[in-house]
Amino acid sequence: MTTTKPVEYDVAIVGGSFSGMSAALQLARAHRPVVVFDAGKPRNRFAKTSYGYLSRDGEPPEEITRIAREQLLTYPTVTCRESEIQNITGEEGNFTLQEESGDEVKARLVILASGVVDQLPEIDGLQDRWGEAVFTCPYCHGYELNKGRIAVIATGEQSFDQAMMMPEWGEVTFLLNNVLELDDVQIRALEMKDVTVETSPIKRISGEATIELEDGKSLDFAGIALDTTVSISDLPSQLGCDIEEGTHGPKIKVDHKQATSVEGVFACGDVAKSIHNISFAVADGSLAGTAAHSQLLLTD
Repeated sequence: MTTTKPVEYDVAIVGGSFSGMSAALQLARAHRPVVVFDAGKPRNRFAKTSYGYLSRDGEPPEEITRIAREQLLTYPTVTCRESEIQNITGEEGNFTLQEESGDEVKARLVILASGVVDQLPEIDGLQDRWGEAVFTCPYCHGYELNKGRIAVIATGEQSFDQAMMMPEWGEVTFLLNNVLELDDVQIRALEMKDVTVETSPIKRISGEATIELEDGKSLDFAGIALDTTVSISDLPSQLGCDIEEGTHGPKIKVDHKQATSVEGVFACGDVAKSIHNISFAVADGSLAGTAAHSQLLLTD
């Protein structure tokens, strides 16, 4: 396969969603050549609306990113490539990123903003409703349920905390689904929150948000919440970045400036944080971008 001549950038950013573009914006405003790689598979692509992001509350996430990219590309030092990175090699000052096409790009520094992938439980009908009737973040999607009936489906030990939290947004039924066993203390705590516990396994999800149980019962809800586990790409491991276990799964270990354990590599957004939210992703991206610029100043 013939590849093009490598291109030189000060910073290569892997991930073109909220955190990646936020990082790029800081570098662009410092007149630094930066390239952003966007594979076109944002985590929130299943959701029609995004809530909780100041000044953009209730807008479609793709519209927010469209405007952000349009503004970002007004800076002449920014390049956006619709491509997925397959491999990253090298060291600070001389990283090589290989695209799926085989083309290679060289950069002095790398920012990983590659996000995470939700691992959903295998429940018939759940995937089709993910991002609409089924959600994970109550701050993002709970208010619109109008204090209606909410199902919380157990996916692990962390689901108990979600079931205890969700009564803020409505009347909660906690479906254990053969995943979780509660002790007496947990049962009493749920009773104090007026949470109903359902032990019958789930057969399927139908209609808008109807959960059919193996015992024959059907329960209608305004929405269904579950706490997902996540996975990340193998790019951080390729580079040798330290990985740690977060609340929802693996994440890249970073310091207070979003620097990883590998010199010249930074990480931001969901891939480096346990709390997943657009506002946090944008903030961490800004920090990663300014920290990367500071690192460039030291090596110019």
